[in-house]
Amino acid sequence: FKALNNCVNSKAGELTQKFPQDAKQLDSFSKKLKVLGLEKNNTYLFIQGHTLYDNVVLSFLRVVCDTLKRDSINEINQSDSETEHKNKIRKDYIKSIGSAEERIKLVLSLNKDFKSCFLFKKIENDIQAYLEIFKASETHVY
Repeated sequence: FKALNNCVNSKAGELTQKFPQDAKQLDSFSKKLKVLGLEKNNTYLFIQGHTLYDNVVLSFLRVVCDTLKRDSINEINQSDSETEHKNKIRKDYIKSIGSAEERIKLVLSLNKDFKSCFLFKKIENDIQAYLEIFKASETHVY
């Protein structure tokens, strides 16, 4: 995360130097984003899902999955079993876990905790408010 933070700070500095006339508007824009609920610790919630998934989540999860796979294969290799038996176990293991993409999709599909996110509640409230306005406007006959 330090590398990501450095990259963001570097880009912010570059943009401030490149467009100094717009730097004054940045504070105003920042305040507008805070009203919408944007904070440093939840910025990822405001990024397009596919962008976040492709450029951040997959990068981390691939490393984790590859490390776990390598550790498991090393365990199999270090077992006291005969070489032929180890080869069979290793082959079966690799076949059973599928590709990294499949494992990542499975893990992510199991996460249902998004409903506790404050933004999910805000979206629900916004939709409810919209529906109430829509229902109220339907009752007026012009």
